[in-house]
Amino acid sequence: MDSKMKMFENQKILITGGGGYLGSKLAEILSQYEINLYLLDISFNQKSNSLALINSKVELHNINLTDKDELLKLCHIIQPDYIFHFAAILNRNRDFAIYEKLYNINVGGTFNLLEALKECKYKGFFFASTSEVYGTNNKTPFHEEQFVEPTSPYSLTKYMAESLCKTYCSLYSKPFTIFRFFNFFGPDMPEETFIGQMLTHYRKRKTFHMTEGIQKRDFTYIDDLIDQILFIAQLKTQPFDTYNICSNNSIKMIDLAILFKTLTNNEFVFETSLKYRQNEIWEMYGSNQRILHLNYHPSNTSLKENLSKII
Repeated sequence: MDSKMKMFENQKILITGGGGYLGSKLAEILSQYEINLYLLDISFNQKSNSLALINSKVELHNINLTDKDELLKLCHIIQPDYIFHFAAILNRNRDFAIYEKLYNINVGGTFNLLEALKECKYKGFFFASTSEVYGTNNKTPFHEEQFVEPTSPYSLTKYMAESLCKTYCSLYSKPFTIFRFFNFFGPDMPEETFIGQMLTHYRKRKTFHMTEGIQKRDFTYIDDLIDQILFIAQLKTQPFDTYNICSNNSIKMIDLAILFKTLTNNEFVFETSLKYRQNEIWEMYGSNQRILHLNYHPSNTSLKENLSKII
C-alpha cells in the first residue's frame, strides 16, 4: 500500500461533491484501497456511478446540503473518520443577484454539515476553498499569510465558509484543514473550465473565443493536485490550518492557448475577441512553500507534458 494511503486503510471517508469532477477523481484513487467511501451529492457523474457499480465499498448518497435532517441521519449512521468537503456552487459571475443561492450552499450547507458531524469523532475535515479569496491587490505568488480580499460573490462565500470552519471547529475542538485550490485540469474535466472549453472547441472544430489573455494563472494537473491533498491529509500533525494547492508556476492565458495550438499541430483555432471581466484578477498563482517545507516532493512533469496527455 502507498504510504500516503496506509492511515486510511479500513477507514470511513465521506466526500461531499462526490459526484463532481474533483470528488469523483479523489474517490477513484481511494477506491483502489480497503477504504469505505461515501459520496454525497445532488447528482453523480459517470465516474462516480461507475465506481459504485464495480466496488461494493463505494456508496452514493443523493442529499442536498440544505437538507439538515438527511445530513444528520447519514452522518449518524456512517460515523465518518475523514471528511473531504468539496461540494459547492461554483460561479465566478460578479453579479450579486446570485449571492443568496451561493450563500445557501457554500456557507449554509457547510454549517449544516458541521452540525451533522458535531457528535462524530472524526480525525480529519478538509475544506475546499479557492485561490480567488486573495483578490486583486496581493502580490504574487500568493501565500497563506496574506490578507484575503474576495472579488466576487463566489469567493466571498468561500472565505465566509473558511471562517466558519475555523471558528466552529476551534470552538468544539474539531480538526480542520483548508485547501485553497488554484486552477487544475485533467482527463474528463468539465467543459466550463478554460482548458475544458479549449478541448471542446478543438474536438468540435469550432473557433475558441477568449480575451487578449494577459492574465496569469497557475495550473496543476489533477493527479498532482490529489497527491498534494493526500500528502497533507496523512500528516499526523499539521503545523498550519490552510494550504495552497498549486504548481508554484504561472502562464499567461494567451501563451496557454498558443501552447495548446502547437500541441494540436495548429488545428486548434482561437480568437482574442472577448472583453475582460469586471474586477479581473490579472495574476493568480500561488506559493506552495508550506507543503514543500514539509518534505513534499512534487512531480517533475511539465504543463506541456500534462496538457499533451489530455489532448
